[in-house]
Amino acid sequence: MKTDNFSKNKSKQMRRIIFSNKIMIVLQCIFLIGTVASNHLFTNDVTFWIVFAHAVIFIVYNIIVENITTSFLRKKYSNLFEQISYSCREFYIQMLIYKTAKENKDKISSTLILQLFAKYSIIILNLALFVIMVPFE
Repeated sequence: MKTDNFSKNKSKQMRRIIFSNKIMIVLQCIFLIGTVASNHLFTNDVTFWIVFAHAVIFIVYNIIVENITTSFLRKKYSNLFEQISYSCREFYIQMLIYKTAKENKDKISSTLILQLFAKYSIIILNLALFVIMVPFE
C-alpha cells in the first residue's frame, strides 16, 4: 500500500515535470526565434545576451529538473542501468529506456525522454546558429 501511494505521488510529480518541460521547450523556442531576430535587428551584443540567457536558464532548469527525472528513471529502469557499461552510458541508456518505455506503454517515461532530447536539440541549434550568424573577431 505504501509503495502504491509512493508510485502515485511520483507519477503526479512526473506529470508536473512534463508540463514544466513543455513550458521550457516553448521558452527555448522563443529564445531561438529571439536569437535569429536579434541578429537581423540589433547588434551582436544583444544576440550574445539572448543566447547567454538561454544557456543560463537551460542549465539552471536542467540542474533542478533533470536530477529529479534522472533519479525517477534510474529507479524505474534500474535493470537497464546495471546491464550497460559505463563508457557508453548516457545517450545509449536514454535510448534503451525510451524503447523499453514504448514497449511497456509507459507514457510518462517516454515523454520525459522525448522532452529531454527536444530541449537538448533546441539549445544545440541555438548555439550553432549563434556561431554561424555572429562573426568573431
